[in-house]
Amino acid sequence: MEKVKLIYSLIIIILYIPLVFLGTNVFFLKYTGQDAYYPYEDCYGIRPVDKAQTINETEEQQRCIKEQDKKQREFEKDKNSYNSRKYIGITIFNLIILIITLFLVLDSSILLGLFAGSTISTFISTIMYFATNSKIGFGVLVLLFITVIYIINKHRDRLWSNSQSKKKK
Repeated sequence: MEKVKLIYSLIIIILYIPLVFLGTNVFFLKYTGQDAYYPYEDCYGIRPVDKAQTINETEEQQRCIKEQDKKQREFEKDKNSYNSRKYIGITIFNLIILIITLFLVLDSSILLGLFAGSTISTFISTIMYFATNSKIGFGVLVLLFITVIYIINKHRDRLWSNSQSKKKK
């Protein structure tokens, strides 16, 4: 493959990966930006002056801390479930792109860029959302893996072909 075609492929890869992640954050708004972390309340407040207030304040602080821990665990559980849906969305999108590359007649640099971009963004999203332990996400990842193997095995000539050498023949 000529250098220009590799540059085109790199351009597609460089644009495809942020497209996937920005698109995910556009359509899955919850738990992004400032909402990605649990908002803690201050359980300590102003320090009491005398010992009687200190005992009452300490009990209140302990109750507040336990309540905060419970709320944080619920927040993390909901966030993990939501991130699981994000991961499934990303892997399904990448799987669709890979399947589309099987049927479209595109220049080899475009095919290679889409192939590599979808594979790399799937890898990055798997690392990012690894803690979700999504069973559906795992199933989609297996399908994506099989599709990648199929493409490499059956269509590697399309990915690496030089369109100018085909024209000369």
